[in-house]
Amino acid sequence: MIDIAGERTRGNKLHGAILHANAPEQAGQLKEMILAQFQCEELYVCEALAATAIKAGEGLIKFGFDGSD
Repeated sequence: MIDIAGERTRGNKLHGAILHANAPEQAGQLKEMILAQFQCEELYVCEALAATAIKAGEGLIKFGFDGSD
């Protein structure tokens, strides 16, 4: 995920969100990795809605971003 974000942002500031389903420690680790490698304009960590957690399963982590100017 981080490699793809690096390719697509090409040095631009990153706007991103991490979504997790009952995995706050892993989401926090991902956040620290992202903050160490990118200049972030904003980066949110949010817990998934119950319906998402039920459908995708516990431990889900999603990372969405935009790095365009």
